[in-house]
Amino acid sequence: MSIGTDNTAGDAMSRLAIGQRVDASKGDKTRNEMGKNEFLELMIAQMENQDPLQPQGNTEFIAQLAQFSSLEGMQNLNETVNQFGDMMRASQVVQASTMIGRDVQVQGDTAYFTAQKPVAGTIELPSSTSNLLMKVYNQAGELVDSSSLGSHEAGDVPFNWVGVDETGEELMPAGFYRFEVTAEQDGEQTALTTYLGAQVGSVTMGSGANANDIMLNVVGLDEPVALSSVKAIN
Repeated sequence: MSIGTDNTAGDAMSRLAIGQRVDASKGDKTRNEMGKNEFLELMIAQMENQDPLQPQGNTEFIAQLAQFSSLEGMQNLNETVNQFGDMMRASQVVQASTMIGRDVQVQGDTAYFTAQKPVAGTIELPSSTSNLLMKVYNQAGELVDSSSLGSHEAGDVPFNWVGVDETGEELMPAGFYRFEVTAEQDGEQTALTTYLGAQVGSVTMGSGANANDIMLNVVGLDEPVALSSVKAIN
């Protein structure tokens, strides 16, 4: 008498493999759950189709059960970690919401000025300079102020622009102004990075490349900025 053990077991494995490929298009959670079910189904198929003259040994069966237990444990652990990560991000959003209405310093060259609210900023100076020069332009692109900030060592250089022209007499109207800062180094002017104060309008969770970050929508900027990129909170 011949027993078609190999073909039957092989067919069962083939069906399971096809099922795995079809389910690959489903969500991560579905793939994890099906992974456990298919593993168990494969074990049952092997037991049903084993050669009765050469049954599976206890050692091999126990090893397969251990693999199943390990697989289930890892998937449950992954699910727990994912849930914990979601809770942490939600908590961060709640904490970051306290920043709504406050000013933060973010990288940029444009800030909103009013007489009641001078522009606070920080200049990032990579090396010492004999003179820092700051120019301010209005929305029409006209130069409204030009001032020397003197010599500075390398590091962060804070500043406040109170909205007066270079004569110190005329107060500028409320609006957006662009700041251009250069450092004199080896006889040449080098453009520097500035961080300017901007009011936080809303807070959201990031997506895509910023999925793990909290995003701030600030006045004057077209794109939200990551909370991790904030230089200071005014």
